[in-house]
Amino acid sequence: ALLRVKELPHVLAQLTESRPLPDLLGGISQGRVLGSLLMSSHGDLLGSSGFDPAGPDDDPETVHPSPKVVSAIVSNIWAEYAVTASEVTVSEESSGLDTLLLQLQHGQLAVAQVCGGAYLLCAYADESFQPGMLKVKLLALASSLEDSLQQLTRDDDSHVGTPSSF
Repeated sequence: ALLRVKELPHVLAQLTESRPLPDLLGGISQGRVLGSLLMSSHGDLLGSSGFDPAGPDDDPETVHPSPKVVSAIVSNIWAEYAVTASEVTVSEESSGLDTLLLQLQHGQLAVAQVCGGAYLLCAYADESFQPGMLKVKLLALASSLEDSLQQLTRDDDSHVGTPSSF
């Protein structure tokens, strides 16, 4: 099914929704995903969820970064790690960097490539969220976005070299 642009905020918000888990994890704190971004590999922001501006009751020392700034920084970090991964990869069966997990001062950041690296999907969670769970949620959403974004990529490629009409 093709994803419509107006549906993108809803799809990204699915990553931040709490869902009940079976009691397999015992008393482990689940934490929560605070925000998600979909961007091009060049850092162009396509959609975001959960990156709200600071409210009047928020701690003034809490940083509320702009999604555009975050996407630009994340795409640059991704590009640097991807270059390093390609330099150290000696096996032909390895495709390079697929997922990046970063521990930050007040949380965790996970980034995954979508459509062979044409797009990046990013999620930010609080420090109590399990990194493996963040990666699983991120990859599940990336997988569900893959078909729609592949269609966008194909449409963009089909218009290359064709004159546009006004």
